[in-house]
Amino acid sequence: MLKILHTADWHLGQRLYNRSRHQEHKAALDFLVKHIIDESIDIVIIAGDVFDVVNPPNEARELYFDFLRQMVNRVQAVVVIAGNHDSPSMLQASADLLKMLNIHVIARMPTEANKAVIPISNPSGDLLAVVAAVPFLRDRDIRVSVSGAQAADRNASIQEGIRSVYDRIAVACQSFSQIPIIATGHLAASQAINPSEQSNIYAGNLTNIDAKDFPDVFDYVALGHIHKPQAMSKSRNVYYAGSLIPLHVNEGKSPRCFQRIDFDSNCLASIQAIDIPTTRFVKQIQCAPQELESCIQELPQAELPTWIEILLDTYDPSLLRLERYEELAATHSVEILRLRSIATRKGDDWLAQQVEAETTLDQLEVRDVFEQMLQSKHITKERIKTLVATFDELQEWMQQEDHENIVP
Repeated sequence: MLKILHTADWHLGQRLYNRSRHQEHKAALDFLVKHIIDESIDIVIIAGDVFDVVNPPNEARELYFDFLRQMVNRVQAVVVIAGNHDSPSMLQASADLLKMLNIHVIARMPTEANKAVIPISNPSGDLLAVVAAVPFLRDRDIRVSVSGAQAADRNASIQEGIRSVYDRIAVACQSFSQIPIIATGHLAASQAINPSEQSNIYAGNLTNIDAKDFPDVFDYVALGHIHKPQAMSKSRNVYYAGSLIPLHVNEGKSPRCFQRIDFDSNCLASIQAIDIPTTRFVKQIQCAPQELESCIQELPQAELPTWIEILLDTYDPSLLRLERYEELAATHSVEILRLRSIATRKGDDWLAQQVEAETTLDQLEVRDVFEQMLQSKHITKERIKTLVATFDELQEWMQQEDHENIVP
């Protein structure tokens, strides 16, 4: 029996409204390690977004390397690919050393596809599987020309470029027969369910590829980027592992998990989503002020205090003061991340409402500021949608440039 664990979207070093997620990440990784050891997992695949930021804090790097340390001599191989949040330069810096420990890091897509094909053997030299390790594909990997291109044309070029990469790596895998062939990817699939849970899916990779676009040579496709665990296609064995922990209040509705894949006599035997125990619930409450106490009382509890964002249906400034509710929250082991109004008054612009609600910039995402600024200008919904898509694409381009230029 060949046992594979597929995980993704760790986002180590992430901060939610300037609060550290270190405890939650450590607990989730400890659970992964325990499962790997107890179940004698053979291959671990980390499908991108190991880190949340270009230059992650030391404690995030320590979690990553400590996890890899515990894999040495316990699994046959670990395969790590870069996601859109990862710095290829930083991940690549340790790749040669890690390869000596059967930990394979693919931070950039090689020009020659066969260099991303990783044969995995046991200590006796028996070939167990092959991993076609495709990382997050940047413009230079798929040769997309951005300047002057319309959005629809650019998206079509991206999709064609991604299909071409997988076609080339499938050809490179054809010399292997009668063993499992696993592909990886870090992208947004057209069949992905409810990707709107997360806000960091950029316009350029909103619908990158369809399940039918993955060549038939792959027995399983291990994807990252969509934070909700799900099957893109059960018939073609294309799965998202989902994120390690809920990364935003919008993601608190779905359980976090990883995928466990078993092959028996080189044939796929089972695919199972294994839930990761929750150490902290992250929730969003939307209610009227008089309903807030009962909503807080009904919140689930875990090892760490529950974090909440409160959306109150009022524009009364006296009801939008955080200190008014902190004592109530504390008695129920709850911490309030953010409090804001969702009420609207005719004639009031968004900025005036936020001043009344005492919302500060550190409580807002950059994308939120831009989108709500557009709303304050009385721009049509369709125009706002187009401008936000352009903003997302510009952010993606800037992020790619930062990731390429970062010094490890």
